[in-house]
Amino acid sequence: MKFQPPKWPDRFLKWYCHPELFEFIQGDVYELYAERTRDKGRTYANRAFYWDVLRFFRPSNLRQGSSLTQTIMIKNYLKVGFRNLRKNWTNSLINISGLTLSVGCAITTFLFADFFFHLNSIHENLDNIYQVVSHVEENQKEVRYGPSPLMLSERIRQDIPDAREVTRVQYLTGNVKYGANVFRERIQFVDPSFLEIFDFPIEAGVKQQFEAGDIFISHDMATKYFGYDNPIGQRMDVKFGEERLSFNVGGVFGSVPANTTFKPRLLLNFDTYLQLAKANINWVDEAKATFVLMNEQVNQSMLSAQFESYKKEYNEANANKPVQWFELMSFPELSNRNDIQDSIVFGNSTTGTVSIAITGLLLILFACLNYINISISTATTRLKEIGVRKVMGGSRSGIAQQFLTENFLICSIAMVFGVVACYFLLLPGFNQLSPVPIPFAFSSLSTAVIYFLSLFLILGILSGAYPAFYISKFQSLKIFKGDQQLGGKKYLSRILLTCQFILVFVTILGCLVFTDNARFIKEVSWGYEPEGILSMPIADQSQLELMEAAAGRHPDIQALSTSRGHMGVQNNLISFDRVENPFKVLSFEVAPGYTELMGLPLMSGRYFRNQDQQEAVVVNQLFVKEMDWSNPVGEVFDFQGSSRTVVGVVADVYHVFFDDDIQRPMVFSVSEEAPNFLVVKANPAKLVGVNQYLREQWSTVAPYDPFVSYFQADSFNRKYDNVDANIWFMVVLSVMTIFLTCMGLYGLLAFTLQNRIKEYSIRKVLGASAKHIILLANREFIWIIAISFGIGAPLGIWIMQDFVASFFTISKPLGVMPIVLGLLITISTIVLSVFGQIRKVTKVNPVDILKGE
Repeated sequence: MKFQPPKWPDRFLKWYCHPELFEFIQGDVYELYAERTRDKGRTYANRAFYWDVLRFFRPSNLRQGSSLTQTIMIKNYLKVGFRNLRKNWTNSLINISGLTLSVGCAITTFLFADFFFHLNSIHENLDNIYQVVSHVEENQKEVRYGPSPLMLSERIRQDIPDAREVTRVQYLTGNVKYGANVFRERIQFVDPSFLEIFDFPIEAGVKQQFEAGDIFISHDMATKYFGYDNPIGQRMDVKFGEERLSFNVGGVFGSVPANTTFKPRLLLNFDTYLQLAKANINWVDEAKATFVLMNEQVNQSMLSAQFESYKKEYNEANANKPVQWFELMSFPELSNRNDIQDSIVFGNSTTGTVSIAITGLLLILFACLNYINISISTATTRLKEIGVRKVMGGSRSGIAQQFLTENFLICSIAMVFGVVACYFLLLPGFNQLSPVPIPFAFSSLSTAVIYFLSLFLILGILSGAYPAFYISKFQSLKIFKGDQQLGGKKYLSRILLTCQFILVFVTILGCLVFTDNARFIKEVSWGYEPEGILSMPIADQSQLELMEAAAGRHPDIQALSTSRGHMGVQNNLISFDRVENPFKVLSFEVAPGYTELMGLPLMSGRYFRNQDQQEAVVVNQLFVKEMDWSNPVGEVFDFQGSSRTVVGVVADVYHVFFDDDIQRPMVFSVSEEAPNFLVVKANPAKLVGVNQYLREQWSTVAPYDPFVSYFQADSFNRKYDNVDANIWFMVVLSVMTIFLTCMGLYGLLAFTLQNRIKEYSIRKVLGASAKHIILLANREFIWIIAISFGIGAPLGIWIMQDFVASFFTISKPLGVMPIVLGLLITISTIVLSVFGQIRKVTKVNPVDILKGE
C-alpha cells in the first residue's frame, strides 16, 4: 500500500531542514505516517504529520545561517520592536486597535461560515439523505413546502429499489408526566428507520429495539425529568387531548453537535401516531417531513417517472390543492436554503453565509491598508535611524526583517486581543442576531490550526510587506541630505481611501434606510388592538368549561369567548376550492362574541349573534375582493362542504408578522366542534393579574397538566426583537467601517502633513491664515469624500432598498432624511478624527521647523 503524506508540510520540512539532516528526519516522519495510516486511518495520520513537521522545527535542525546568529538577530529585532511600540505608542495603539477589531470580526465571521458550511457533519450518509419537498403554486408563484403525503413513504419502499430506508416525521403537542414533573412538550413521531438514516448517538439503550410502546429521549430531556437517575426502563405518561398513554424509556440520545439542523428530543414510534389518528392513511393525510436514504448510484429517469405517478395520484385525491411536482432534495441543499415553507430543518442561505465571511475579509483588508498608511507615515520619524544603520553596514534585507519583525509583533498582540474580543464580546453579540447560537468551536482541530496560521501570515504579509520593502530601499545619502521623499503622488493610497469611504457611505446610508424602515414597521397597525387579550389552549372539553366558568367570575375580565384555532397563535390555512380562482383562506371556528372581543373593525353587516348556526359566516375584505362581490352581506357560497351565508364583513388585519406573510382572506364561522382555545379580554393594566388568577384556577382544574397562556400583544415581539437585532448588526458594521476608514485617513493625513510641514511653515511666514492652511491641507480629502459620497450614497440606497424589499412585505418610501443624516454623521466623524492633526499644523511655530535650513 502506498502512503502519500500531505504535500504542504512536506515542502515546509524540505525548506527549513538542514540538507545533511533532511533525509533522516524525512525518513522518520514518513515511517510514523505509514504506521499511523495502517493503525488509525489516513485522516488521523494527516493531522499527526502536520504536528511532526512542526515538532522538528528547532534551531539544531535549521539550515546554515538560521541557527544561533539568526536567533540572536530576531531577539534584537524584537527588543527594538518593543521600544518603538513604547516610543510611538499613539500609532501603535491605533494599529493594534484596528487590527484587533478586524481580527475579532474575522474570527467571528469565520466561525459563522465554518458552522454553516459543516452542518449535519454528524451524519455519515449525509450526501445520500433526501427529503421529499412539495412544489405548490400559490398566487401564480411556485412555493416549496416541507410537508408531504403520508402515503409516499410506503409507496417509496415498494416502488423504488434505490431507496434503502424511508422515515416519516410528524409532530404533536402533548403533556408529558413523570412523577411530579409535568411539562407540555412537542413530540416527534418517526418510523424505526429514522435511527438508521440519521446517526444520532445513543448513550443508553439499543436503537434496534425502538418498538411501538417505547419512547426515546434526548440527554437534556433525561436530565429534565429524571435528574441523575437512570431513565432506561422507566415509564413516562403522555396525554394527547383526552387520550392518555404510557411509554417505556427505551433509549437516551447523547449530546448532539450544535451544527445539527434538527435534533431528537422526545421520539415515539409512528404507529402510535396512527393509533391516535384513528383513521386509514390516504393521499389527503400529510407528514411534517419524509426522508429517504438512497443508494449512491440512483436511476434518475426511473425516479422521475415514479414521482410523476405519485403526483397524479395525489392530485386526483386533492383537486383543491394540487402539487406541481415532488422533489427529492438532498440534505446538504436543505441546510443551505431558507425558502422552504413549514420546514423542520433550519438552514441558512449560502449567499448570506458567504456575504458575512466576505465582510470579515474586507475588514481585515481595510485594517491592513490603514496599517500600511500609518507605517509609512511613522517612517518619517525613523529616517535617520535607517540612514545610520545603512552607513554602519546594515543591509536592505536586514532592515526589511526589522520592520517585518515589528509588524509580526503587532500582529501577534492583535491576534491575542482579537481572540479575546471574539470570545467575550463579538461572538456573544453576534449570537444575539443569529437565529442559531454559534459556539466558539471550529469544525476540526486542523481547521483551527490552518485558519489561525493563515490569518497570522496574511496579516503579517499584507500589512507589513509593502512598508518593510519600501522603507528598506531608502538611500542613506539622500536621507542625510534631506532629499528622501515618501510616497510620491500617493495615487494608490488615495484610490484605496476612496474605496473605503465608498463603503462607509454604503453601510451608513444602508443602516439609516433599514433603521428608518424598521421604525416604520413598528408603527404599522395590526388592524386591531392586541393589548388586553389573553388566550389559553385547552384540548379537554370538561377543563375548558370549568375554566370558562372560573374566568366569568373574575371582575377584571371584560369579555370571554372560545374558538377552534386562534388568530396569531394557531392559524388554520386551507385551500378554498373555488373553480374559477382557488386561493388560500384562514379559517377560524369561533363562538359568538369572538370577533367583537378581538376588536376586528366591522365594515358592513353585523357580528355573530347567539342564535346563529354554522351556515352564518363573517369574512374580511380580502375574501370579498377574491370573490369579486360588490354587496357581500347576504351572499351565499359553498365552504368546506356546507352552504354559508355572509352576515358581516370585517377589516383586513395582520395575523403574522409583516416579513412572514401578507394579509390573508379570512372566514370566521360558528363552531360546532369542541373549541380548543379560551380567549379573554381585560384592562391591559390588569392582564398580568388575570393571567395569575387563571394559573391558580388551572392548578385546581388540571393539577397534572401544565399551564400555557399567550399574551396577544406578544405575538410579534420575537419578530420585533429580530428587527432590533438586525438594526444593531447594521449599526455595528457601520461603526467598524467608519472607524477603520478614519484610521486610514488619520494615517494618510499624518503622512501628508509631515511631508508638507515646511511648505506650511513658509506659507505662515509669508502671511497665510490658519483657514487657508486648513483648506490647503484638506483639499484632496474633500475631493475624496465628495467622490465617495457621489458613488456610495446611491449604491447604498439601491442595495438597501432591495434588501428591505426582500426583508419586509411593506416598506416606507425613501425620504431625504437618511441621506442628509448619513452625510452629517460621516463628516462629523471625519472632522473629529483629524481635528488633532489639523490643529497641530495651525499651531506649529515656523521657527522650529525652518531653523535648520
